[in-house]
Amino acid sequence: MSFVIKLLANGQLPGTIGDIYTTPGATQTIIKSIILVNTAATVETVNLYILKAAGTARRIIPKNAQLGAGFQMVVDDDITLGAGDKIQGDTTTATTVDFTVSGVTDSAGVIGEIPWVEVAGTSQNALVNNGYITQSGSLTTVTLPPTAVVGTLIAVAGAGAGGWVIAQNAGQSIRVGSSASTPGVTGSLSGAQGVAVEILCVTADTAWIAVSSIGTVTVT
Repeated sequence: MSFVIKLLANGQLPGTIGDIYTTPGATQTIIKSIILVNTAATVETVNLYILKAAGTARRIIPKNAQLGAGFQMVVDDDITLGAGDKIQGDTTTATTVDFTVSGVTDSAGVIGEIPWVEVAGTSQNALVNNGYITQSGSLTTVTLPPTAVVGTLIAVAGAGAGGWVIAQNAGQSIRVGSSASTPGVTGSLSGAQGVAVEILCVTADTAWIAVSSIGTVTVT
């Protein structure tokens, strides 16, 4: 894995909620610290949020936290982000609160466990290094991303009665043991409720291999 410890973002909080860091594609991030410094002569109200790529913004500090003039706030709880996930923030007065975001990125594989996203509907475009829990009573289609680097992962678990199918794009295929899917859009993997699979990209953009599974995975 290619770990890089670095300053991920810096700037000043906006006056209305806005992005301060976005995890790049095919990357997973662990945020190690977010530092806020009030440069104003008055107290500022600050908010920080995490926004998953397929989700709702959730607070990571208390609502409308008070940051005194000239004071610093340090958030040093680890926050794991998948590709496309964001840290957002806002303050009372734009351009008065400086921020720095530091952390560890992995652009080749996965740091620890992959984040999981619940899918209530019947279709989902997958992002690398993410897992998807299908909840629908109807068949849910999870489509592979058109691009992926070697070493990235996607996982699917069927919680809903409808089960799931992993759909492919042109030129893509997935191997499960000795069986390989039909290349292109006509090929797929599928599983019923209670079946799960994790697949690994072994050829950039096109070829995937199942590295773990629970239950019977059907290869088409």
